[in-house]
Amino acid sequence: MPKYTNILGAAIIAMTTLPASGQDLIPSAELAQVEHYKFWQTRLPLLEDDTVSRVYLVDENIYAVTARSNLYAVHADVGTIRWVVNLGGPGNRVFQPTHVRSFWGRDLTLVATSETIKWIDRATGEQVASLDLDFIPSTSAVSDGVRTYACGLDSMLHCIELVPSGGGVAAIEKWRIRTQGITTSSPVLWGGGLFFASQDAKIRACDSYDKSRFWVFNGSSPITADIYVDSTGVYFGSDDRNLYKLDVNTGRGLWRFRTPGMIRSQPVLIGEMLYQHVEEHGIYAVHTDTGAQVWHTPDAVEFISASDDQVYTLSRSGEIVGANQLTGLVQSRMAAGNVELVARNTVSAAMYLGSRDGRLMCAQHKSIPYLRFEDVQARLANQGRVAARTSTSAEETVAEQSPRLIDLLRSKSDATPVSNEN
Repeated sequence: MPKYTNILGAAIIAMTTLPASGQDLIPSAELAQVEHYKFWQTRLPLLEDDTVSRVYLVDENIYAVTARSNLYAVHADVGTIRWVVNLGGPGNRVFQPTHVRSFWGRDLTLVATSETIKWIDRATGEQVASLDLDFIPSTSAVSDGVRTYACGLDSMLHCIELVPSGGGVAAIEKWRIRTQGITTSSPVLWGGGLFFASQDAKIRACDSYDKSRFWVFNGSSPITADIYVDSTGVYFGSDDRNLYKLDVNTGRGLWRFRTPGMIRSQPVLIGEMLYQHVEEHGIYAVHTDTGAQVWHTPDAVEFISASDDQVYTLSRSGEIVGANQLTGLVQSRMAAGNVELVARNTVSAAMYLGSRDGRLMCAQHKSIPYLRFEDVQARLANQGRVAARTSTSAEETVAEQSPRLIDLLRSKSDATPVSNEN
């Protein structure tokens, strides 16, 4: 397994042996057109016949999934490769990883494939646990640290628990919920509740511990994309061409926004604005309170990031475009012909961009100071402790500000009994 000394050595090499400008995904002069500059660029050591198929930003890691089912973890702050694991061979689908702090205090990467679910040490890539499945996962897996939830091609949501076993940990299935359609939308944990959508046109909310039902929303068409859940509501798109917002406590529809095409991607929520890509029709900006359209960019195909005043998207014509958040008017643009992959960033203006040949770039906003060697040392030395403190602090803040969703729902007089959809 890679050690921190090796990672630091890689950082030194990356900072002293920069690729020539012709090898950059985007030359620095062009990045300046959208008020960014090259913060770092890394090239993954791919096998000769391997290519990168998808990239994801999850907290401090960028995860790159390849055609040969290799999973690379790259530190998003400094661009160093933390580890790589093989999760099968060609044809084995690898879903988006998620993060979890285990019940014994270890920070883990949770990753589902079409063959298994694995728990991997977030910093070193060491496999902590693996589960041989009697179902084929169809979504990412999520966990609260004790129990893990994943949907399968058997039209069921499965609850799996990690338990101590022989000095290590073992995984056992606790319960399952049957749906009337295959689920391709990843489940979401929020406030003690478990939320998941299915191609049977329903969204279900239940107790994450004993699966007692809170509410069910009955839609009219399959829901295939990931949903988004927070304290303001449940947001999702459907094959019926509508973008919806539901009350998180009751499942009651608050508004719906009609679009001209099917919605097959997760909405992005930033402040009071919801950004939704609609197939063949670009990105719509919709106000979260009213469901009213604020603006529309027909050429946009992917959300990248947002600064204080601009939203950055990748266009169908191969450009990165910066638009005013309030009006949608284009304020900056640049050619991005080498960019083939985007890791969505909803927490800062940094752009995480990639190509199938293994190049990954972080283009940072001009307001952020340039990466210094001292920054690399500090971030690598403190990455585990900072992640743990941030996670704990955020959970405590939410708990102090409001009662947990699970407590609110359990107190409702119309709460339904344990679901027997299995």
